[in-house]
Amino acid sequence: AQLGAMSSRAERLQLCDTASLLRLGPQVAQIEPDGFHAADDTEIAVCAPAKLAFIHTYKSGGTTIAGSLHQLCRTMFDSPPQNESGLVCKHNPSCAQSLPEAWGLMANYTWFTFVREPVSKFESGVFELARRGVPCAMHAAADGKAGDELALNILHRCLLGLHDQRPNPHIKPQVDFLLEPNYRATPLLKYVGHIENVTTEWPAIVARFFGAKPAAQVRAALLEDELHARDGTGGEYANNVPGQFRLQITNETVRRHVLRAYKVDEVCLDY
Repeated sequence: AQLGAMSSRAERLQLCDTASLLRLGPQVAQIEPDGFHAADDTEIAVCAPAKLAFIHTYKSGGTTIAGSLHQLCRTMFDSPPQNESGLVCKHNPSCAQSLPEAWGLMANYTWFTFVREPVSKFESGVFELARRGVPCAMHAAADGKAGDELALNILHRCLLGLHDQRPNPHIKPQVDFLLEPNYRATPLLKYVGHIENVTTEWPAIVARFFGAKPAAQVRAALLEDELHARDGTGGEYANNVPGQFRLQITNETVRRHVLRAYKVDEVCLDY
């Protein structure tokens, strides 16, 4: 049942008319597909023996899923070797290959991703911008703005008001990670999980590719919160980030503004 739900989301995404959603006006964030294939511009965690590829959509639990995938792959198949990252990307020096270099094999893999409810994802993305000192976010808070007012200021400065610039990947629409050059989601994508359902949906994928016992172990670890890689709500992760960037949007009008900005995610990712 869980696999069926994730497969249905992938099918819905592949049929989603992103172009029509982008015509809703300037309050909707624009998207720009990668030039080669979907996920060319992000990290893809792979388990080659299982022929499994995970697209990392930032701020949607991707670090946790990628780490769990690689742990399973090493335990079950002794892969990737300890001196290799198991990541395909072009921006991280630890990646052995880019997507064009790995394409001959990866085009035959099963691809999946996990995504996140847009408002929650935006809140987490704002924290990440502050953690990294991204100028647009720091300027948005320079006059002491906080709370919902700061959220709107960052939304406009860092996402909607960029014109010809691409937004920071930590706050760009999640669909942007998944598009082919024709503005359609990659047909390779078999499963789309909701990170809100990670305790049931990730184990379902694990059971399909690694077996029932590893799936049960992964589920138990998730329920005990033993796999959670990092958490912006806790003081232990980037505790030097000013508290004003730990957003929790409460105003319904502000929530609607954020949801409209991420309309493509809301509609195409089944939120």
